[in-house]
Amino acid sequence: MKEKGYKTIAFPALGTGNLCFPYISVAKAIKEALTEHGTQHPSTGVETVYIILHETEEQCIQVILVYSI
Repeated sequence: MKEKGYKTIAFPALGTGNLCFPYISVAKAIKEALTEHGTQHPSTGVETVYIILHETEEQCIQVILVYSI
């Protein structure tokens, strides 16, 4: 992403809706993926990551906030 000059990325919390994946598992997977990317690409230009959640999933939003940061 650094080659393209991207500073911001966004991705959805897949599986939290109709697939009913546990919110904690999704939050931990997101945190793990971000940590791994940072480790493998320490000079990444990414500064901001948006995790996209549906506004009706208040419980998911709270869990993501607690476990992903």
